[in-house]
Amino acid sequence: MNYDNDDDSDLDPLFEEEEENQQLDGPKQSGKYYIGACKLIKPDNYFFMLSTVSPILFLQYPLSVVQRYLESASIYYVNKPRINILKLLIQHNGSYTVLIKTHWISLIQRHWRSILRERQFIHRRRTSIVARRRFEMTGRYPPGLNVLPGLNGMMDAYTTS
Repeated sequence: MNYDNDDDSDLDPLFEEEEENQQLDGPKQSGKYYIGACKLIKPDNYFFMLSTVSPILFLQYPLSVVQRYLESASIYYVNKPRINILKLLIQHNGSYTVLIKTHWISLIQRHWRSILRERQFIHRRRTSIVARRRFEMTGRYPPGLNVLPGLNGMMDAYTTS
């Protein structure tokens, strides 16, 4: 199938499959995670769920087709919506607000990369003759090389005190 044209007729199978999946999954549930698009509602500063796609169809179709599907199925017009992992929060008035989880995943990845660089630096410094000799004599590495950074405390920069 050719996915490169701008004709929406190639989205018909995706719409049909998604409709079948929604019937099997039932209605959306608060606290569950979805792949979809959202829009920031400015006066109240919350994200509103526009449209979603099942994980099966997300992996089955090219990203450009999924993006066009989310754009077509959206309740608001959004040109080239960003695809995110969304946690649904159904409000008491029935509105579908979401928390964007993709943002946090990228923050965790960024911090973990910096921790890995720091760990590699410490491992390289531990191989020096002075550090090896100190470890043989005392069972400890020189100051600054004893502790390898890890997951604990990795996201402390984002805690509010």
